[in-house]
Amino acid sequence: MSHNINISNITDYSFLQPASDSSQGVTTAWVDVSGSQITYTPTENSDFIIYEFCFLQSQDPSESSTNYMVAYYKFLYSDNNGSTWSELSNSRNFIGGLDPSLIRIRGLYNIKHCIPYWSNSARIFKLQVKKPSNTYATTLHINAGFYDDTGLLSDDRYIRPIVSCYSVTS
Repeated sequence: MSHNINISNITDYSFLQPASDSSQGVTTAWVDVSGSQITYTPTENSDFIIYEFCFLQSQDPSESSTNYMVAYYKFLYSDNNGSTWSELSNSRNFIGGLDPSLIRIRGLYNIKHCIPYWSNSARIFKLQVKKPSNTYATTLHINAGFYDDTGLLSDDRYIRPIVSCYSVTS
């Protein structure tokens, strides 16, 4: 299925960005991705809703024993103000890689989901993350191993994630 989206098709655009810098380590258990949660009420009778999350994933600078950076993501929603959560079908993502030259792996990523219209009621969305085992060193929202303009190595360059939702109508 393909959709042609232009600015006139988009309504009720909503986005959030954290006000402060913080990183998030990734463990082997599913945990909420900081900055990924948004509550959204779609335009009535929309064709579908787009959820989008832009963030940085990198190798954890505190874990020098591996050069793998791997994470799994799943997309959840709640129709009852967070009392229970459901996973959207076919919504899992994998981001990762191996750098044989031992240069730190990092990048900005954009996870986007096309969600069928449900009703004109509020729904909460969020992502959860985990790594497959402790042999992987993954962190979010920090640009680990960044060389500044003086050539010094720094691990304090944060990227604040952005989460957004909007309705699309034909």
